Amino acid sequence: MTNRKLKFTPALCLKLSGPDNGSKATEYTDLISTGLKLSVSSTGLRTWYWRYIFNGSKCAIRIGSFPGISVDEARSIARNYGADVDRGNDPKQLRAVQDDIPTFKDYALSTYLPYASERKRSYSDDESKLRLHLIPIFGNQKLNAITRFSIESYQSKIRNTHSPATSNRHLALLSRMFNLAISWSIIEKNPCAHIKKFTEPVSIGKDFKFHEIKALLDALANEPNQKTATALKLLMFTGLRKREVLNCRWEYVDLKEARIFLPITKSKPRMVALNSMAIEVLKGILRVPDSPWVFPGKDISKPLNNINKAWKRVLKDAGIEDSRVHDLRHHFATSAASAGVSMPNLMGLLGHSNMKTSMRYAHHTDQAIRSASEMAVNKMFTP
Repeated sequence: MTNRKLKFTPALCLKLSGPDNGSKATEYTDLISTGLKLSVSSTGLRTWYWRYIFNGSKCAIRIGSFPGISVDEARSIARNYGADVDRGNDPKQLRAVQDDIPTFKDYALSTYLPYASERKRSYSDDESKLRLHLIPIFGNQKLNAITRFSIESYQSKIRNTHSPATSNRHLALLSRMFNLAISWSIIEKNPCAHIKKFTEPVSIGKDFKFHEIKALLDALANEPNQKTATALKLLMFTGLRKREVLNCRWEYVDLKEARIFLPITKSKPRMVALNSMAIEVLKGILRVPDSPWVFPGKDISKPLNNINKAWKRVLKDAGIEDSRVHDLRHHFATSAASAGVSMPNLMGLLGHSNMKTSMRYAHHTDQAIRSASEMAVNKMFTP
């Protein structure tokens, strides 16, 4: 009778024969690792199994094929399964749970993005980050197999090609996705926990000089894309955020009362009072039939999206370097502060939810306050 209890070695496992009596397979037992079996089929296929008893029942779990999984690897896996049983866990159930965990790509496309599309204003930003950056890196990995080290490596990679702020936004998206997966009982840990963000340099913003504003207005008048030029003028004269202007619908504009309603902002819905120059800009816009947008895109059912190309042309024509569209908002804010606008009113103009954000422009009120102080003292000595 063939001895089926053996001390497995790679050479021995290759020599073991399958059944010659019509059976499907012959099973051999390892003398080193309790419960480890090697099944050899009639066609010579060699498969590792681990047999065990759980809650009084005999069970078996497939480990994999030999020689793809070596003798030492099979013994190591068997030991780990044995430890699971000692902890009161069934290895087959644990594997079933593991098999149910989606890959990062499947989770992102089938679970996270549908959820975000209904709840996040920045859904399109998330979709872009995932499609262009995150899925190509983490897509095929199981969600619970992604490690802190791999995320920190990715974080550094993005930092080398983008700004620290961009890297931090990617980390924030990953952390949000993992936290949601925990709340939905898909995984147990967030590998982003305790990963430090990069220090982001404080962006002071550009204050345009008087001659630069005049040059910008001349360049805007000569810009071939007048729709975008008009949007840039409205940004200049209102201090609104880019998306607040581009997503503006005619139904939100009340020229008679000189105001715009903004239902979606970074903080909360608000009403914006319009000055005379902003009203003049809006009155000069020809409405596009069947489009709700003040600034419709090529597809009139959608708003204008990209104004950066036109902005770069305008800057070049005006002879101005190193400026962002957001600097129009910054300049509006500093101009208001320099004109002596009170802090509560400045918060209202800019739509800031807390005074700390508006206080960035407080130093621009110094000269106006200093002049007022001089006037007060001079009056003391004026008969």
